[in-house]
Amino acid sequence: MRFRGWRPLLVLAGALVLPAAAQAQEGFRFREPSVQLSLRFGADLPRVSGRLFDDMRDRLTLDAGNFAAENLGADVLFRVAPMLDLGIGLDYAESTAESEYRDFTFDDAQESPIQQVTKLRRVPLNALLRVYPAGRGESLARYAWVPKRFVPFVGGGLGVLWYRLEQEGHFVDEDTYDIFISKYSTDGAALAGHVLAGADYWVTPAIAFTAEGRYTFASADPGGDYELSIYNPSGYTSIDLSGIRLTAGLSFRF
Repeated sequence: MRFRGWRPLLVLAGALVLPAAAQAQEGFRFREPSVQLSLRFGADLPRVSGRLFDDMRDRLTLDAGNFAAENLGADVLFRVAPMLDLGIGLDYAESTAESEYRDFTFDDAQESPIQQVTKLRRVPLNALLRVYPAGRGESLARYAWVPKRFVPFVGGGLGVLWYRLEQEGHFVDEDTYDIFISKYSTDGAALAGHVLAGADYWVTPAIAFTAEGRYTFASADPGGDYELSIYNPSGYTSIDLSGIRLTAGLSFRF
């Protein structure tokens, strides 16, 4: 997994949002907050199963861990009931992995490895539903809303997942054993669904630490250069885009 320094972006976003969130604390004396913004950072762990990825792993020095990536995400949630939010969320993750053929090398004195670079990008945009089974706080008559500190939640959603799979480098024609330089790619969009669970810990009425696990279900017709692949002359009918996201970050109430 390669981390590219997105943590400073979360710090900057927090610096921009904290003043507004701090001002919102006084308003909670008379009303329950109606909007929540969550900024999340963590790990994207694609499942990378199915024939296409299996054929890659059989030939190249790749495994599931090579596709793990840094994940950056944000959610905006709107209160529609005391125990229910609806909203929208966006995530971004891209992995880069170097590999070589397991069973072939260049025919030179050093038997140099035949190398490639593989990239996988997954960008889901989802409509979200989040349920708070234990509630989020308690209203005291008309004069105050007292929030709970620890607030677990579950939920799910539907949306679209944009993806791009790309490989570039040296490859082997397994019929002639010729070695050639090429680039293969496929991209597109797929319908995606997900389930999630997590918790907010509110250090103040308006600012919380958030941790969440999310599993996404998605697949697509690979098309592109993988419709007739060097790994399998008959091509592939689907590419698995499912996987787990484990994130933590900050949430702000307004």
